[in-house]
Amino acid sequence: MLRAPALSPASAPHNAPDRSARQVWWFSDGKPGHMSQVRGLVEALRRCGDFELLEFNCARGIPQAHQRRHMHVAQSTLTAPPLIVGAGRRTHRPMQRAKRQTRGLTVVLMLPVWPTGQRKRGFDLYVVPEHDGVKAAHNVLLTTGALNPLTARGPHDPQRGVMLIGGPSRRYLWDGLATLERLQRLVADSPEITHWSATSSRRTPAAAEHALPGLHPRIHFTPAHQTPQGWVASALAGAGTAWVTEDSVSMVFEALTAGCRVGLLPMPRALGLGERFLGWGPGRVTAGVGRLVQRGLVTRFDDWVTGTALPAPNPLAETTRVAANVWERWEAHTLARASSAV
Repeated sequence: MLRAPALSPASAPHNAPDRSARQVWWFSDGKPGHMSQVRGLVEALRRCGDFELLEFNCARGIPQAHQRRHMHVAQSTLTAPPLIVGAGRRTHRPMQRAKRQTRGLTVVLMLPVWPTGQRKRGFDLYVVPEHDGVKAAHNVLLTTGALNPLTARGPHDPQRGVMLIGGPSRRYLWDGLATLERLQRLVADSPEITHWSATSSRRTPAAAEHALPGLHPRIHFTPAHQTPQGWVASALAGAGTAWVTEDSVSMVFEALTAGCRVGLLPMPRALGLGERFLGWGPGRVTAGVGRLVQRGLVTRFDDWVTGTALPAPNPLAETTRVAANVWERWEAHTLARASSAV
């Protein structure tokens, strides 16, 4: 992992900021997916250096006056420009306000766009999944999938497997009977895996959740609403193999980050109007999943049935890579601000 070069006491300029007094300001909209991305980045930044973390609640219903009071109190404790991070539309204006007031470095996760589709300006760094179709630039850092807090640590027992079952969505339909039959086939054709941990999602139909517990003695099913926080991360850390329905794109990337061998369970695609009437290709997220197959990072179920093995573990470390990049930018930004203040 890259680290910012340390300054010895003899070589440190008199205006060099105190690193122990640094602050990261996390602007959160309270949505689990967005929080997971920022949490992953913050945890990876912890491995780069020390800082104090302050969270600002931008969720719907929180008065802006409360936000501003919190920001004013936090600003009074600053000794160096903060790192300002966030994900989600409701965080964008508060982040930009914080930048104006503190001259901090802003890092926004995902691509912030106006309703017209144009990118919002005014952020120092955009961290964007490559499947969004944005070109890399000096202030645009592309990632393979969205960031997440997982790492490749764990025993990854080859005798343990994980099944992550999604459900119908805007991009995918649901074929419950076919999915259950594929899960049974997985267990039957993988005798080396003696224990399967399976869970559902908030989108999984109730009929499928009722059928999964009795599907096979080797499948131990825990419905999504009963899984404690960290269940997926723990299950992936302990398993050598993970099978994920392809609608659950974030789970696919989490399984890859955790260092599992990953297989994709097919789901019928819901064709958009462009595909149906104008001959357009698949949507950006669906195309992104296809690129994972082309790169040999995952194997589709139909290919596995005909003899294609699951890929060897090749853990993604996108969050660590982004954190190192952000840390270096923050170092440079902080030193530049300190020099200009002299």
